[in-house]
Amino acid sequence: MKGNANELDLALLEDRVALRQGKKQIYAKLIKQAKKQLKPSEIILMGHSQGARIVAEMVQTPVIDKFVYMSASPLGRMFYAGIDSAAYNNILYRNDSPDRLEVEFEMGDSYKTWKSYSYSPMISIASTRKPLLIVYGDKDKSCVQCDMFHTLKWKNKNITIKKYNGLNHNFFNENNQSNWKEVIADVDKWIKSN
Repeated sequence: MKGNANELDLALLEDRVALRQGKKQIYAKLIKQAKKQLKPSEIILMGHSQGARIVAEMVQTPVIDKFVYMSASPLGRMFYAGIDSAAYNNILYRNDSPDRLEVEFEMGDSYKTWKSYSYSPMISIASTRKPLLIVYGDKDKSCVQCDMFHTLKWKNKNITIKKYNGLNHNFFNENNQSNWKEVIADVDKWIKSN
């Protein structure tokens, strides 16, 4: 049985797997080249949801100046999926063939996708000495543990956390009204002040 990912999804998956395998230098070289050609005053890496996982993996990249991590669980997918530790360990630590990793897991993605998003970003995030903003909505069902990020602030004063009351994963309220404009305005204000 094959997964139903399209080419773009597979390319993004390869990027995530490359990050997990320590191939961050590819991204660093691309960013460094862009910085040299474009001469921006600073490089800011921002990611939402699964993109935030890439932000967490890149916090030690010297050419990036600031980071914005939006709406992603501090614990990976284990708790939000409601799977037990045996199933979680099976996903993370078994050595399946590439074909087997593409088989759809009962949670909707392939095992490979689950594995790439199942590592906790907490250690990576705690290790940065650069400004990092974490934003999330308190009604986000996919990362109900986001309040755990506050435990990082005692160790790292460069971390700023902004919680949006009444907003979901995509910063919509209970009336299905988007609050992205407010969120992005706050992100912009943070970028300019850090």
